[in-house]
Amino acid sequence: MGMADEKNSAVRKYFQTVCQYLLKKLPLTEPLLHHIHVVDPAKQLTAEPSSLLYLPDRFPVVITEESSKDAVMEEFARYQVSDIQAFFEEG
Repeated sequence: MGMADEKNSAVRKYFQTVCQYLLKKLPLTEPLLHHIHVVDPAKQLTAEPSSLLYLPDRFPVVITEESSKDAVMEEFARYQVSDIQAFFEEG
């Protein structure tokens, strides 16, 4: 095995170790990561109401005494039919 092969092998082992560490340490299976797309304007039309409802279940502070889940769902419905892309293009 030449010096270049040993170097390539060491680099490959390093990156494999880094990937294994990241897969172990990062919260890739966290349900929030699946549902958070609902706040991405690029996903406005494809966001699911169930993802929106996950947020106040997970973070009760999202729903205040003045609002309710029904009010949030009504606002979400208006959001999905509004043209927010034009707003971002203007600003």
